[in-house]
Amino acid sequence: MLGSSTAYEIEQRITSEIRLGEKVMVMLDSDHRAEHVANELRIWSKHVTPGQYLIVEDTNVNGHPVAGWHGPGPMEALKQWLPSNPEFSPDFTREKFLFTFNPSGWLKRRQLEKISLKTQK
Repeated sequence: MLGSSTAYEIEQRITSEIRLGEKVMVMLDSDHRAEHVANELRIWSKHVTPGQYLIVEDTNVNGHPVAGWHGPGPMEALKQWLPSNPEFSPDFTREKFLFTFNPSGWLKRRQLEKISLKTQK
């Protein structure tokens, strides 16, 4: 497919390829400006199935620790997005060799536990 990763038509085409019960992992690696990555996170995170990963590539730019001149990028988008998406958490075991282009960028989706509240009479 050729098109922007944030285009509605691209999302619809890819979504139509996902079959019921399939495991879905998403890797984001296109325009590295924070605004674009934030849109990708909003669009594509909902397609990641529990137990799978949402990988945000190149979170190392803008001084994390390289390319300090880059300006706000993937890491800044991730830091803003992550607190309001508790079903995702960084999996630091993916950084076990101490060198990565994706620090904090391997996000594993977990199934949130449902809390049942019993009413007292």
